[in-house]
Amino acid sequence: MKLHLRLVLILPFLLQIFTIVGLTGWLSFRNGQKAVSDLASQLHTELAKRIEERVHTYLEIPLLVNEINADAIRLGLLDINDIPRLEPYFFAQMRQFKTVSYISLGTEERNYVGVARRDDKSLILEVSDERNNYFLNTWLLNEGGERVELLNPGPSYDPRQREWYQTGVSAGKPIWTEIYPYLVSQELAITASRPVYDAQGQLLGIIGADLILTQIGDFLESLEIGKTGEAFIIERSGFLVATSTEELLFRDKEGKNERLLGVESDDLLIQKTAQSLQEKFGDFNQITATDQLDIEIEGDRLLLHILPYQDEGGLDWLIVLVVPEQDFMAQIHANTRTTILLCLAALGMASLLGIYTSRWISQPILRLIESSEAISEGNLQQEVSGGAIAEFQTLAQVFNHMANQLNTAFTNLEQKVAERTSELAEAKEIADAANQAKSEFLANMSHELRTPLNGILGYAQILHRAKDLNHHRQGVEVIAQAGTHLLNLINDILDLAKIEARKMELYPTDFHLPAFLIGVAEIAKIRAEHQGITLYSSFNEHLPSAIHADEKRLRQVLLNLLGNAIKFTDIGQVIFKVERVKNLANHPDFSPDATATLRFTIEDTGVGMSPEQLTQIFLPFEQVGSTAKRSEGTGLGLTICRQIVAMMGSELQVKSTLGTGSQFWFTLDVPVSQKWVNRVTQCQKGRIISYTGERKKILIVDDKVVNRRVINEILNPLGFEIQEATNGVEGLAVLAKWQADLIITDIAMPEMNGYEFVRNLRQSYSCTVPIIAASASVSLSDQSLAFKAGCNSFLEKPLDLEKLLSYIQQHLKLQWMYEQEAQPLTKEQPLVFPPAQKLQVFYQTLRIGDIGGLEEAARQLGAENKDYRGFCDRLLTLSAEFDESGILQLLDQAVSVDIL
Repeated sequence: MKLHLRLVLILPFLLQIFTIVGLTGWLSFRNGQKAVSDLASQLHTELAKRIEERVHTYLEIPLLVNEINADAIRLGLLDINDIPRLEPYFFAQMRQFKTVSYISLGTEERNYVGVARRDDKSLILEVSDERNNYFLNTWLLNEGGERVELLNPGPSYDPRQREWYQTGVSAGKPIWTEIYPYLVSQELAITASRPVYDAQGQLLGIIGADLILTQIGDFLESLEIGKTGEAFIIERSGFLVATSTEELLFRDKEGKNERLLGVESDDLLIQKTAQSLQEKFGDFNQITATDQLDIEIEGDRLLLHILPYQDEGGLDWLIVLVVPEQDFMAQIHANTRTTILLCLAALGMASLLGIYTSRWISQPILRLIESSEAISEGNLQQEVSGGAIAEFQTLAQVFNHMANQLNTAFTNLEQKVAERTSELAEAKEIADAANQAKSEFLANMSHELRTPLNGILGYAQILHRAKDLNHHRQGVEVIAQAGTHLLNLINDILDLAKIEARKMELYPTDFHLPAFLIGVAEIAKIRAEHQGITLYSSFNEHLPSAIHADEKRLRQVLLNLLGNAIKFTDIGQVIFKVERVKNLANHPDFSPDATATLRFTIEDTGVGMSPEQLTQIFLPFEQVGSTAKRSEGTGLGLTICRQIVAMMGSELQVKSTLGTGSQFWFTLDVPVSQKWVNRVTQCQKGRIISYTGERKKILIVDDKVVNRRVINEILNPLGFEIQEATNGVEGLAVLAKWQADLIITDIAMPEMNGYEFVRNLRQSYSCTVPIIAASASVSLSDQSLAFKAGCNSFLEKPLDLEKLLSYIQQHLKLQWMYEQEAQPLTKEQPLVFPPAQKLQVFYQTLRIGDIGGLEEAARQLGAENKDYRGFCDRLLTLSAEFDESGILQLLDQAVSVDIL
């Protein structure tokens, strides 16, 4: 569709005028509306404060009267059993405090005296004591407080059975009773009750002062709340206390007086407001702070102001102001109509001006259009005139100059495009070469470094056990620590490379969660103690016993985060907390198909981070903190942790304050498992269910109940007889009465640690019983101390339960019984090799020297298909011996078999 130039010139002009005028009018309306809204909000706030102050004044007087009377009794100025003297005293107080409707006193001796104010402002006396056999008599008092006429010789009366008396006794302090209908005047009332005690703390009686709540309603009714606005006070239970209307606040239902709920009020504004508050908050108890709301009732917008009111006597009310918006917006709407009329007038004027202007400028524009069409067809020899308008003359000159320049530009453009394309191709080749060089460098360097490091670590452990190299043990330990450190650096780089190449995978297994967490905490605690700080562990009692997740990667994340927290904390503490945040209602017994949501939190009081540092901590090779602290790592830990947590379906989050500390946390949804014991006892021949021979006795010595329980849950079903001890002293006491065939002991324990326990055991109990030591500290010096004390084997914490079963079989010379026996491998039954495509991962890990990755892939393949377990076991044996050539030969043999 084509549009004429004149139309194009007129329509935008008119649209601009209409938009500007309309926008101005709309902004004027909005600003006026906001100004009125702000003013209304300020008026509401001021009015609510006035109501609160007046209510406080009314409610303060009964409490003050009770306090005055209690002080007079305490100081001995009044005798609560001297009823004749109390009568004129209460009469004088009633004349002084006009807002109080009743002052009374009941005693533990059943005496009662009270002075009340009637509707005609006259005062009456109610008394019950032994003088009138405890009947409640009502007397009319004159202006001097003297008895004039017996109005009502009432029934027998016991104040101790009354609600106001029992409320004060139960509270033991000044308190308000529940609101009740005051039947004499058909109004609501409330009593301030205060107990009185003697010097020995014995209850003497209860002082009471009544307040008619209609006084508060009268005050609310006297206020100007807009034109049609209302105010009311409501209890948290929903019952009305006072309103600005004349509505009676209690009803007669089946002969009983029941108070009126806000949602049942006959006043539509109060009723709908109460209903809206209940719908929004669910319960009046959820309103805890001053709030301003906008609600809509039957198409009308209402402005609400809510102010909670509480006092020392236990009152908890809500003061509510509600004003229809129309009370404030009437003038704004009138201004809006005026603005619309002005907009229409401006639009008409703009239309006339647009038509005239379009005629004046259309001709030069049309000439420029004709010349432009000629240029677009290749005719660059164009020359136009600009007419009488100076701007069009300038435009014509520029147009003519542009036409002369286009020839040169089009001639040079093709040549520049060709040159740029050549440069981009060359740059791409350089980038590809650099990327290939980086990959080859990482692969070659990893292979060159890992091979000697594996040898160093292997021979370091061998030398550590040699008896004739004791004077070299310190050097051996240094070699092992340095090699371990370098190996960790290489593993970090390889993990990052796997993540970036999307080759890292998670291998979830079933494992015991509490034992896993305690093991992680014990490992971190050793470093924390070395640093001189405290590590606190807090594990929620609702945690499941076992979960299905990647134990290795989860431990890697937690130890890295704990290590960072300890490293950057010089003074204070580190808190390690794990809690179950949901799904408790759906799965309270942790059924096998349940999913638990766990939140892991590590918090420290260390150096903290600035907002700028927080934006960089997850970048590779980026480190924050002091230079000395940075040198302790590669700067890849948090990057790897974040990626692993993301692979687990969560997000690693952090908040920190410079100089105060940091907090890292993430939340995981993990399946709950009850089959972790089956996984631990599963091997190539099937699941271990027992052993041959006589029943063996095993003593477990560990101060952590979870550690003892997890070992017990594995060994007891296999037929072992188990005894437990919490420390070395208790362990020796058990051995004095019970002969164990094997002992599993922790190292760090209270009263007597593992080293002392083993030395005492070897001296006083047995030199031959096998002892397996377990410790979170895995340094060579700690292992050396364990072997020197008399241990036969050493296990790292968290415990590798499969390795534990292997040690038990070795030391007790057991023959396991399996649920399903496998056929032994013979020459007639060769190894079953996987297809070539499944061997690529082994070639890749071997090429870069990643023995750990090769072992992980072998275990995963064996778990997926039991036919390949013999092949996988052979791979694991060769990797444990660092026999890379043997691994390569086995892989080549598998490939050749697949080809055949």
